[in-house]
Amino acid sequence: MKIFKIIPFLVLLTFLVCVPSFAQNTSTDESEVRNNVLKKVEEALKSPKAYLGSVTDITESTIQIKTVPGEIKQISVRENASVVKVSRTQTSVKVEDIALGDYIVAMGFRNGSGVLDALRILILTPPTGVSRAAFVGKVASIEGSEITLEEIKTGEEYDFTVKVASTTKVTASGEGKIISSRAANIKESDVVLVSGILSSELLSARRIHILSQSE
Repeated sequence: MKIFKIIPFLVLLTFLVCVPSFAQNTSTDESEVRNNVLKKVEEALKSPKAYLGSVTDITESTIQIKTVPGEIKQISVRENASVVKVSRTQTSVKVEDIALGDYIVAMGFRNGSGVLDALRILILTPPTGVSRAAFVGKVASIEGSEITLEEIKTGEEYDFTVKVASTTKVTASGEGKIISSRAANIKESDVVLVSGILSSELLSARRIHILSQSE
Protein backbone atom coordinates (compact mmCIF):
# COMPACT_ATOMS: atom_id res chain seq x y z
CA MET A 1 0.00 0.00 0.00
CA LYS A 2 2.81 2.38 0.79
CA ILE A 3 4.30 1.76 -2.66
CA PHE A 4 1.02 2.77 -4.37
CA LYS A 5 0.89 5.95 -2.28
CA ILE A 6 4.47 6.86 -3.17
CA ILE A 7 4.05 6.45 -6.98
CA PRO A 8 1.49 9.30 -7.42
CA PHE A 9 3.72 11.55 -5.36
CA LEU A 10 6.70 10.80 -7.60
CA VAL A 11 4.62 11.50 -10.76
CA LEU A 12 3.50 14.85 -9.33
CA LEU A 13 7.04 15.75 -8.35
CA THR A 14 8.32 14.93 -11.86
CA PHE A 15 5.59 17.11 -13.43
CA LEU A 16 6.43 20.08 -11.23
CA VAL A 17 10.12 19.82 -12.10
CA CYS A 18 9.61 19.45 -15.87
CA VAL A 19 6.99 22.17 -16.45
CA PRO A 20 9.19 25.11 -15.38
CA SER A 21 11.98 23.70 -17.53
CA PHE A 22 9.64 23.52 -20.54
CA ALA A 23 8.39 27.08 -19.96
CA GLN A 24 11.96 28.30 -19.68
CA ASN A 25 12.91 26.60 -22.95
CA THR A 26 9.87 28.15 -24.72
CA SER A 27 10.82 31.62 -23.46
CA THR A 28 14.40 31.06 -24.59
CA ASP A 29 13.28 30.00 -28.08
CA GLU A 30 11.09 33.12 -28.47
CA SER A 31 13.98 35.30 -27.37
CA GLU A 32 16.31 33.67 -29.87
CA VAL A 33 13.78 34.16 -32.70
CA ARG A 34 13.35 37.83 -31.78
CA ASN A 35 17.10 38.38 -31.62
CA ASN A 36 17.58 36.68 -35.00
CA VAL A 37 14.93 38.93 -36.59
CA LEU A 38 16.53 42.06 -35.13
CA LYS A 39 19.92 40.88 -36.33
CA LYS A 40 18.65 40.38 -39.90
CA VAL A 41 17.02 43.84 -39.92
CA GLU A 42 20.24 45.40 -38.66
CA GLU A 43 22.29 43.59 -41.31
CA ALA A 44 19.87 44.71 -44.03
CA LEU A 45 20.21 48.35 -42.97
CA LYS A 46 23.99 48.07 -42.88
CA SER A 47 24.27 46.49 -46.33
CA PRO A 48 25.25 48.90 -49.14
CA LYS A 49 22.43 50.23 -51.35
CA ALA A 50 22.25 52.32 -54.52
CA TYR A 51 19.59 54.74 -55.78
CA LEU A 52 19.47 55.67 -59.48
CA GLY A 53 17.40 58.42 -61.07
CA SER A 54 17.01 62.01 -62.21
CA VAL A 55 17.34 64.81 -59.67
CA THR A 56 13.97 66.49 -59.12
CA ASP A 57 14.70 68.59 -56.03
CA ILE A 58 17.74 69.78 -54.08
CA THR A 59 18.09 71.27 -50.59
CA GLU A 60 21.17 71.97 -48.49
CA SER A 61 21.68 68.36 -47.39
CA THR A 62 19.06 66.34 -49.26
CA ILE A 63 18.59 65.32 -52.87
CA GLN A 64 15.33 63.96 -54.25
CA ILE A 65 15.37 61.78 -57.35
CA LYS A 66 12.80 60.13 -59.56
CA THR A 67 13.72 56.67 -60.78
CA VAL A 68 12.94 55.45 -64.30
CA PRO A 69 9.94 53.41 -62.98
CA GLY A 70 8.66 56.66 -61.42
CA GLU A 71 9.51 56.12 -57.74
CA ILE A 72 10.54 59.08 -55.58
CA LYS A 73 13.67 58.47 -53.49
CA GLN A 74 15.32 60.67 -50.85
CA ILE A 75 19.09 60.92 -50.47
CA SER A 76 20.92 62.45 -47.52
CA VAL A 77 24.32 63.80 -48.55
CA ARG A 78 27.25 63.86 -46.13
CA GLU A 79 29.69 66.77 -46.19
CA ASN A 80 32.56 64.40 -47.02
CA ALA A 81 30.63 62.50 -49.71
CA SER A 82 32.60 61.73 -52.86
CA VAL A 83 31.00 63.15 -56.03
CA VAL A 84 32.32 62.15 -59.46
CA LYS A 85 31.11 63.30 -62.87
CA VAL A 86 31.46 60.51 -65.40
CA SER A 87 31.58 61.22 -69.13
CA ARG A 88 34.53 60.27 -71.31
CA THR A 89 36.66 60.83 -68.25
CA GLN A 90 36.00 60.92 -64.52
CA THR A 91 36.19 64.27 -62.74
CA SER A 92 35.84 64.90 -59.02
CA VAL A 93 33.31 67.67 -58.36
CA LYS A 94 31.48 69.14 -55.37
CA VAL A 95 28.02 68.33 -54.09
CA GLU A 96 27.01 71.88 -55.08
CA ASP A 97 27.76 70.97 -58.71
CA ILE A 98 24.85 68.52 -58.81
CA ALA A 99 22.05 70.21 -60.75
CA LEU A 100 18.37 69.67 -61.24
CA GLY A 101 17.83 67.10 -63.96
CA ASP A 102 21.17 65.35 -63.52
CA TYR A 103 21.03 61.57 -63.69
CA ILE A 104 22.87 60.21 -60.67
CA VAL A 105 23.78 56.99 -58.93
CA ALA A 106 23.98 57.44 -55.15
CA MET A 107 25.67 54.72 -53.09
CA GLY A 108 25.55 54.36 -49.33
CA PHE A 109 23.44 52.94 -46.53
CA ARG A 110 19.68 53.19 -46.11
CA ASN A 111 18.23 54.15 -42.74
CA GLY A 112 15.01 52.92 -41.17
CA SER A 113 12.99 55.62 -42.97
CA GLY A 114 14.21 54.53 -46.39
CA VAL A 115 16.49 57.58 -46.83
CA LEU A 116 19.85 56.74 -48.37
CA ASP A 117 22.88 58.10 -46.49
CA ALA A 118 25.10 58.68 -49.53
CA LEU A 119 28.86 58.16 -49.32
CA ARG A 120 29.51 58.36 -53.07
CA ILE A 121 27.55 59.90 -55.94
CA LEU A 122 28.16 59.46 -59.67
CA ILE A 123 26.78 61.95 -62.20
CA LEU A 124 26.08 60.03 -65.40
CA THR A 125 24.66 60.56 -68.87
CA PRO A 126 20.87 60.09 -68.73
CA PRO A 127 19.69 56.72 -70.11
CA THR A 128 17.31 56.38 -73.05
CA GLY A 129 13.91 57.88 -72.26
CA VAL A 130 15.34 60.88 -70.40
CA SER A 131 16.03 63.87 -72.67
CA ARG A 132 16.72 67.57 -72.63
CA ALA A 133 13.82 69.69 -73.85
CA ALA A 134 12.58 73.28 -74.11
CA PHE A 135 9.02 74.59 -74.29
CA VAL A 136 7.28 77.95 -74.63
CA GLY A 137 3.92 78.21 -72.93
CA LYS A 138 1.54 80.21 -70.76
CA VAL A 139 1.42 79.51 -67.04
CA ALA A 140 -1.91 77.82 -66.35
CA SER A 141 -1.45 77.18 -62.65
CA ILE A 142 1.16 77.18 -59.89
CA GLU A 143 1.10 74.79 -56.95
CA GLY A 144 4.11 75.10 -54.69
CA SER A 145 7.19 74.29 -56.76
CA GLU A 146 5.21 72.82 -59.67
CA ILE A 147 3.98 74.77 -62.69
CA THR A 148 1.45 73.67 -65.29
CA LEU A 149 1.84 75.14 -68.77
CA GLU A 150 -0.64 75.44 -71.62
CA GLU A 151 -0.08 76.00 -75.32
CA ILE A 152 -0.41 79.65 -76.28
CA LYS A 153 -2.51 79.11 -79.43
CA THR A 154 -4.82 76.28 -78.38
CA GLY A 155 -4.96 76.75 -74.61
CA GLU A 156 -4.47 73.00 -74.12
CA GLU A 157 -2.32 71.97 -71.16
CA TYR A 158 0.97 70.21 -71.78
CA ASP A 159 1.07 66.59 -70.61
CA PHE A 160 3.88 67.27 -68.14
CA THR A 161 4.47 69.30 -64.99
CA VAL A 162 7.34 71.75 -64.63
CA LYS A 163 9.33 71.18 -61.43
CA VAL A 164 11.16 74.22 -60.05
CA ALA A 165 14.05 73.74 -57.60
CA SER A 166 16.32 76.08 -55.68
CA THR A 167 18.96 75.58 -58.39
CA THR A 168 16.63 76.60 -61.24
CA LYS A 169 17.91 79.77 -62.89
CA VAL A 170 15.14 82.32 -63.54
CA THR A 171 15.57 85.32 -65.82
CA ALA A 172 13.34 87.95 -67.42
CA SER A 173 13.46 90.56 -70.15
CA GLY A 174 13.82 94.13 -68.98
CA GLU A 175 14.94 97.34 -70.65
CA GLY A 176 16.13 95.51 -73.73
CA LYS A 177 18.31 93.03 -71.85
CA ILE A 178 18.09 89.84 -69.82
CA ILE A 179 17.97 90.37 -66.07
CA SER A 180 18.05 87.99 -63.13
CA SER A 181 14.71 87.15 -61.54
CA ARG A 182 13.14 84.73 -59.07
CA ALA A 183 10.67 81.87 -59.25
CA ALA A 184 8.39 83.82 -56.91
CA ASN A 185 7.98 86.43 -59.66
CA ILE A 186 6.34 83.92 -62.00
CA LYS A 187 2.57 84.43 -62.08
CA GLU A 188 -0.38 82.77 -63.78
CA SER A 189 -0.84 83.83 -67.45
CA ASP A 190 2.87 84.70 -67.77
CA VAL A 191 4.48 83.45 -70.99
CA VAL A 192 7.68 81.58 -70.22
CA LEU A 193 10.43 79.61 -71.91
CA VAL A 194 11.36 76.53 -69.90
CA SER A 195 14.35 74.28 -70.55
CA GLY A 196 15.43 71.21 -68.63
CA ILE A 197 15.28 67.44 -68.44
CA LEU A 198 12.05 65.77 -69.54
CA SER A 199 11.42 62.39 -67.96
CA SER A 200 7.99 60.78 -68.23
CA GLU A 201 5.49 63.43 -67.06
CA LEU A 202 8.00 65.70 -65.31
CA LEU A 203 10.11 68.50 -66.76
CA SER A 204 12.88 69.29 -64.28
CA ALA A 205 13.56 72.95 -65.05
CA ARG A 206 17.16 74.10 -65.24
CA ARG A 207 16.23 77.49 -66.59
CA ILE A 208 13.04 79.55 -66.89
CA HIS A 209 12.95 82.77 -68.86
CA ILE A 210 9.90 85.03 -68.40
CA LEU A 211 9.09 86.30 -71.92
CA SER A 212 6.11 88.43 -70.94
CA GLN A 213 4.14 88.97 -67.75
CA SER A 214 0.42 89.45 -67.24
CA GLU A 215 -0.73 92.79 -65.85
